Amino acid sequence: AEYGEELGLSLQELTPDLAQSLDIDEKTGILVTEVKANGIAARSGLQRGDLILEAGAGNTRQPVKTIKDFNKILKNSGKKANILLLVKSGKQIKFLLLKRK
Repeated sequence: AEYGEELGLSLQELTPDLAQSLDIDEKTGILVTEVKANGIAARSGLQRGDLILEAGAGNTRQPVKTIKDFNKILKNSGKKANILLLVKSGKQIKFLLLKRK
């Protein structure tokens, strides 16, 4: 992923088969497959297995269906902008803030 390196995470797009095998009800989103220790994602509380549903900077969040969507949101928000994520972690849905330097 384009911004995965910067944020310290690896992502995978959710497919119907993957959703079924992981027992995820959602049909769309991007799955966090790896979180690097001490990276921005890890410091923000993102964990392997979390599903990113929405992302955005400021007051605008958009649904994230593909890694391309995620990269576009990050690119359009500018290098230093913090990114608010709507994440499903286990059965919980929560907001996490990616604090970029």
